[in-house]
Amino acid sequence: MWVLVSLPSSNPSPVQLISLAIGAAGFVLAARVGLLAAIVAIGLSSVLLYCTPLTLDFSRWYAWRTGVIAVLLLAIAGWGFRAVMGRRRILSAAMFGG
Repeated sequence: MWVLVSLPSSNPSPVQLISLAIGAAGFVLAARVGLLAAIVAIGLSSVLLYCTPLTLDFSRWYAWRTGVIAVLLLAIAGWGFRAVMGRRRILSAAMFGG
């Protein structure tokens, strides 16, 4: 709500629009799956983004952390996808009209 109130009437900056999109996604997450999931998602994203130095310059000594965080996020996404799909197949013959 605060982002909506603070948007200028003409020419909002891209940062404000991204903030609005993130706030809307957080609201939808809280409404869809609950407040606990929203708090965990916001907490995890803030820890990963603000407490961990990330870089794409692999000559830096701390560049390995970027890879670890990327693998960790992919593992969490994969586990979540597997949990949601259950025993259903990802691709089935019905998808291809068979």
